[in-house]
Amino acid sequence: MLFAPVVIVLLTIVFSRPSSSPSVQVSTVTVSQGESIQAAVDQAAAGDTISVHAGVYGEQVTIDKPLTVEAFGDGEAIVDGECSRDHGFLVTNNLAGSNPVGVTLRGLTVRNTKNASVLFLAARPDSPIPARGTVDGMSLQNFDCDGSHSGQYEAGVASWYSGPGFVVTNNVIAGPYGRGTDCSDDGCANGIWFKSNDSNPSGGGHYIAGNRISDVWDGIGGEEEGSPRGTLDRNSVVENNVITSCHDDGIQSEGGNLNNVIRNNDISGCGTGVAIAPVGTGPLTVEGNYIHDLVMGDLENLFCFKVGSPSSGLARLINNRCVVNSSAEQGEGGADGIHQTDPGMSPMYLRNNVFYVSRYVYEIFEPADFDSQSNCLVPLDDDYFTEWEGTPYASLAAFQQATGLEQGSTQSEACNIPPAPTSALPAATAPAGPATTVASPTTQPLATPPPASTSEPEAPPVSPTSAPDALSLAPSSTPAAAADLLPPPTTVPIRADRDWRLEVLLPYLLSSVLCAFAGVRDLALVSREERPRRLIFWLIVGGVLAALAVFAATDAQRSIGDAFRDEAQSEGWYSIRRPIQATVVILIVVAADATILLAMRLKGAKRRYLPPFIALVFLCSFVVIRSLSLHQIDAVLFEGHLLGVSWSDPIEISATLAVGLAAVFSVLVAASRGPAAEGASGDGVSGAEAR
Repeated sequence: MLFAPVVIVLLTIVFSRPSSSPSVQVSTVTVSQGESIQAAVDQAAAGDTISVHAGVYGEQVTIDKPLTVEAFGDGEAIVDGECSRDHGFLVTNNLAGSNPVGVTLRGLTVRNTKNASVLFLAARPDSPIPARGTVDGMSLQNFDCDGSHSGQYEAGVASWYSGPGFVVTNNVIAGPYGRGTDCSDDGCANGIWFKSNDSNPSGGGHYIAGNRISDVWDGIGGEEEGSPRGTLDRNSVVENNVITSCHDDGIQSEGGNLNNVIRNNDISGCGTGVAIAPVGTGPLTVEGNYIHDLVMGDLENLFCFKVGSPSSGLARLINNRCVVNSSAEQGEGGADGIHQTDPGMSPMYLRNNVFYVSRYVYEIFEPADFDSQSNCLVPLDDDYFTEWEGTPYASLAAFQQATGLEQGSTQSEACNIPPAPTSALPAATAPAGPATTVASPTTQPLATPPPASTSEPEAPPVSPTSAPDALSLAPSSTPAAAADLLPPPTTVPIRADRDWRLEVLLPYLLSSVLCAFAGVRDLALVSREERPRRLIFWLIVGGVLAALAVFAATDAQRSIGDAFRDEAQSEGWYSIRRPIQATVVILIVVAADATILLAMRLKGAKRRYLPPFIALVFLCSFVVIRSLSLHQIDAVLFEGHLLGVSWSDPIEISATLAVGLAAVFSVLVAASRGPAAEGASGDGVSGAEAR
């Protein structure tokens, strides 16, 4: 007994000593119906698992530390936003000390949220941003439940300026937008949406696979489209997803696209199958996708692949099946295979694709480097084959003879049977490990594929553990089996996000020269006392033209649009921006009209300044209104085309030249009347000066 105190002291010292290799105690906490998931999250330590029993939980769960929240497995565990909460799960770094890296959500249902069902949001720069998140086996339903249609913020899974390595697999994402919903005004929410740009790049390395997505705007996509680090950024894989009934694009991968891969997806019921305008850096590989049974999109788009917008990244289209020849598609005017929507294009590399279309195989008005061979090209109508640089060709032979393209391609009925849907493809098993690479696609010989299944295809399950290591993805390697089909790897420099647009800059320079000429002539027509005031007028005109020239040539409109969106989002009025934009547009139009009416009250020789002044007011109003990016106006300016060019540039160029031409015309007319006429008007050259 005398030794008992000594033993107790020794045991206390031994077991209280810090271990040389400390371990983190990880525990599992269960939550039952009537309890709060948020309370469990608040009390949990980093690395814990929260297991949720079956039941309905009316709450929004905010997570700012690495946790796993998953269904217990005894029935459906539902997080219900009750159409009064923004999100089901918000993973963010909104508090000091936050570390939301490695959050996993699995097997739960989220329904009835006003915005995104699951949102990963980088809220502050002084804490680690959300990264390496996993969303697996979730059911995400009825987001945008209040019908506000405030756009891309509302999605099944959304990542806004978060970090790399997201794994989004095996989810069922069902939006609220059936075909009776009109999304053309402002767009609707998307299935899976990534937001990234040059200033806040995500780092890419995302893996999106095995999801079923329906009744949304875009199935999978993101922004900023013009940024080399936009959308999915780089080294990302999108595969084995089934996407149906979307109002715009099935998959939208527009941005830098450095080593991104889109493969083995099944897309139907959308306006566009895959949108790749632009491919800023590349290479982007689009392989083995099955696009079929499209429906006219809300922007009047009906084609398998959307291309366009100036960019230098290579796009590889290999072994895809575009089957858009149904009676429904014919009834909507027919569907194209590849359709260019905007001037400029990425270099294209096409091999072993099947295009069975009800309109043009290709409708391209401004091609870049276009290397296309060994494809099967079958338009339904013998009068259509392709429209290339404004010239229609009725057959493959005529197109080959005129362009030298499509050598080794065939226009054969053997291609008429569509391939089996994606469900027949094996589940994706992307390699993992510290030296992971995403292999470039291989191809198979052209063959008659089996008949299409009449049942709706199922997305094959994907194991998240097979996803590629987000931070160790290396550039694509080319397997030997595909060496004869893929071009050698190309290193493409990242293009600056703002290029000088000389086609718009030159008219401004010409108009400035014309105004300078008119100003010199005008000053010779007036008295010395009047010249300072006239000089001020011409300096203002010249200054405005110079400012607009820089604004247009550097495409500063995009920067203003970005700043406008960021301000709207940070201030919380993004969802109501459209009425504000429309109000500002109306005010600008009213102000411009009022300014012109006041100017028309000028009398005498000063009226000769009216034509250039009116043209300048119109030009300034047009540029400002266009910068506001109101959807209805953008649809007219950028979707409509004149001789292969969107309406925006011809209007701006015409208005710019009108300023200079009106100035010269007005001054020349005044000069033809002579000094006497000018003097009679009260502000011309005096009689003594005339002599």
